[in-house]
Amino acid sequence: MSSAITRGLVVASVVLTVVAAAVTTGVLVALNRVPGMPVAGNATAAPDRRLPATVSPSLLSDSPATIVGASASCTSGPGVDSAGNRFTYEARNAVDGQPATAWRCDHDGVGASLLVTFAQPAVISWIGVVPGFAKTDPYDGTDRYVQGRRVSSARFLFDDGTYIETGFDVSSTSRAMQVVRFPATRTGHVQLVVLASVPGSATNGFDPTDKIAISELAVGA
Repeated sequence: MSSAITRGLVVASVVLTVVAAAVTTGVLVALNRVPGMPVAGNATAAPDRRLPATVSPSLLSDSPATIVGASASCTSGPGVDSAGNRFTYEARNAVDGQPATAWRCDHDGVGASLLVTFAQPAVISWIGVVPGFAKTDPYDGTDRYVQGRRVSSARFLFDDGTYIETGFDVSSTSRAMQVVRFPATRTGHVQLVVLASVPGSATNGFDPTDKIAISELAVGA
């Protein structure tokens, strides 16, 4: 074989080796890309913007912010008490200062949301919630808190896209307002999104009620 042909074969072999190495390296880089690294033509995942949160057992002496409106993604139909008195479950019931009224949604409520609006944007650092229907029927004594579903965890979203997630004590004997505290945040709205709930129990001869409820929601600085 001539030296020219030999040199040509050597050069071709070197080129093929370099190309193969480059391809292999490219594959390895692609397979070992750092999670979350941008990829051309693809959107990156939304950042985790959670704020730290802690739950206090009571509201103590903090002053609530001014809530001027409430709306919800779903609402249970009207009901009647044991005496036949009709009542409703609109979103505004959760911000009326009366635990015996409530916002309610059918079934486990996962994904259901309650939006409260302030008179003007305000700096808040706590949210208080009664995560069930804290009412005892005045005519037959049926405990609606025990009977109905109770919200066990929720997400709270603010105007700037930050949010907190927290769990609640859902024991049937703990129906006081539970306070979630977090770093001070300026917002004009707070949206509660239900993440999970627990079922109620039969009581006073009545079956459990397959509905979630929030009797009260308050906020403050």
